[in-house]
Amino acid sequence: MTVNNQTSKISYQGNGSTTTWSFPFAADQASSVFLFLTDDLGHVNQVAVGQYTVTLNAPVAPNPTSLGGSVVYPLSGPPLAAGNTLTIVRLTPDLQLTSISNQSIVYPPIVEQQFDYRAMIDQQLAEASDRAVKVGIGDSPMAPLPPKNLRLNLQAVFNANGDLTAGGAVIGTIISSAMVPVVTAASLPAARTAMGVPPVDSPAFTGNPTAPTATLGDNDTTIATTAFVQNQLSGVGAQFPSGTRMLFQQTTAPPGWTKDVTHHDKALRIVNGTVGSGGTLGFLTAFGKTATDAYTLTVTDIPPHNHAVSDPTHAHGVSDPTHTHLNAGGGPTFMSKDTPGGGFGGTGNPYNDLSIAAAATGISISAAGTGISLFNTGGGGPHSHGMDTRVLYVDVIIAQKD
Repeated sequence: MTVNNQTSKISYQGNGSTTTWSFPFAADQASSVFLFLTDDLGHVNQVAVGQYTVTLNAPVAPNPTSLGGSVVYPLSGPPLAAGNTLTIVRLTPDLQLTSISNQSIVYPPIVEQQFDYRAMIDQQLAEASDRAVKVGIGDSPMAPLPPKNLRLNLQAVFNANGDLTAGGAVIGTIISSAMVPVVTAASLPAARTAMGVPPVDSPAFTGNPTAPTATLGDNDTTIATTAFVQNQLSGVGAQFPSGTRMLFQQTTAPPGWTKDVTHHDKALRIVNGTVGSGGTLGFLTAFGKTATDAYTLTVTDIPPHNHAVSDPTHAHGVSDPTHTHLNAGGGPTFMSKDTPGGGFGGTGNPYNDLSIAAAATGISISAAGTGISLFNTGGGGPHSHGMDTRVLYVDVIIAQKD
């Protein structure tokens, strides 16, 4: 016996994390396994085949039919959220595709596999029957329902014999008259419109609608109320210890933070040690210039250099009143080769004591201007250089966690 499990379906509740779901029942092939999704409002929809994958367990010899397997759903996006139900069901086609020829060889696994196939079909019929309206085993067979055109807009009621049939119109004491347009509406959107309920797709609420507040850290399609948002913001802020300082590109500090107004018009400096502050010039003062400050050079600022000289030439006048020199030895002032004694030599010659006495010349040199001049240039005033330091910037504030 291969099909030893009487179930043909299994249901799971979503939990926001599971994506692999196992099933215990036998299946002839993966394409016979289907998924149905029931949302938190009770709406049931079949999941498209391409949105999940089915893996069957390998058959255990000598049995030819797989027993159990697993489904992966969803293949992408968030896992199935809480409040939703996933049902895995086997829907085997009601077919018989095995052909056995006369006097041919019949292999036992083929025969057993067909028995398994028929057992699986019987199981899914029984499962469908379990969801039907039933009466007690001792009841007599019910009369058939009236034709469709005779039961339109009527109630399903039990008549005097206890048989299910079509009863009176949907009015009267069963429901209020205000609900008649709702109950008799041809579709759910029409019923919602009759009730004044916004459409399910993109509803436009008015007034002050409320909703349950989701738990902190919830990450699904639940409505985020203002209370949930405030809790989230408080939870994020709680991750920073009191006294933490941060930069914000906004004028006011966010809730739970206090703006530090002691620092203004300053630049930021990144350090790898103790933090602090310093400097002299404000940011806009230092980075708002279009030229250097004016400055006058001093002698020490000027490198060594030469000047051109203009010399037109000049002369000095000489004054000479004339002068004489006397013979210091007492002889004549002048002599010649005819002087008695026959010259300058010899003993007793009176001219041997000839000497020239000193005399002032009286010569003088007159003073004269040179006319020499040195060329220079320059005005001697202060100067500056062009320089644009107006860098782009973004204003931020420093805020401290309360």
